[in-house]
Amino acid sequence: NADFVLPAMPSLTITNGDHTGPVSPSSTDGDVLNQEATFTLFTGNDIKVTILNFEVIHAGTYTIEYTCTMGTPSDFNITYTGTTMTVEPAPITIHTASETKVYDGTPLPSSTDSPSLTGEIHEYIATESTVEWFSDVDSRENSGEIYWDDVSEDNYTVTEDFGTLTITPLDLLIDLGGFTGYYDGSIHITIGTGIPTVTYQNGDHSGETFTADSYSDGTAVFNLLTYDTLTVTITGWNESMTDPNEYTLTGTCTFSCSAGNFTYAFTNDKVTLMSDY
Repeated sequence: NADFVLPAMPSLTITNGDHTGPVSPSSTDGDVLNQEATFTLFTGNDIKVTILNFEVIHAGTYTIEYTCTMGTPSDFNITYTGTTMTVEPAPITIHTASETKVYDGTPLPSSTDSPSLTGEIHEYIATESTVEWFSDVDSRENSGEIYWDDVSEDNYTVTEDFGTLTITPLDLLIDLGGFTGYYDGSIHITIGTGIPTVTYQNGDHSGETFTADSYSDGTAVFNLLTYDTLTVTITGWNESMTDPNEYTLTGTCTFSCSAGNFTYAFTNDKVTLMSDY
């Protein structure tokens, strides 16, 4: 506690004779550093106990200094107890939040707020986040720390309650532009009649479909909403596509960022040429 801690007011107990038991003080006095109690016994004698200059600011164990005055000391056999005081450190907890999102090219944590503190806080204590911002798929502890500055760290016991920051992959469904048509004697080598598309399967744009920003010679380029570029190279176009048959297209993906930020699957990978109308 950052304030003064005072011991309890002195007490007195008679432990033998006909009047055993606690004796209530006939008067008390004190200030921020001293506590004084006077006890008037059944014999008419006064015993005054004073705790001297007792100042506790930090956690720890302290010896209590005291004086005791009475009429005739030889008439009494006095035992002193409770001559130490232990002040335990105050418990506090440092908290950070958890966040989870699908990869979108922006970093976590999304907030620049400092960690919060709860518990028996008796003075201003500063905190700061220590986690490094990241925007790729990953999972990290949302760590923080306390800056003690002029505060005594020994006065507190700290529990960490840190959240977890998680970015999960963006799932893409890539349409390779396959199509069904009739044999017409033409060579279907480069682009056919289908244009590749990409559909977001999760995240803020789940279910939205986007056409390739450019497509030429079997190469489709997508400018993704994650500020990345996806290049899909489609193979399988060949000279034999002049004949009625079903042909299979194959896609290969190249990302301008870490490929681990995405999962993807291909669809519409067949070109079917039928023999006649």
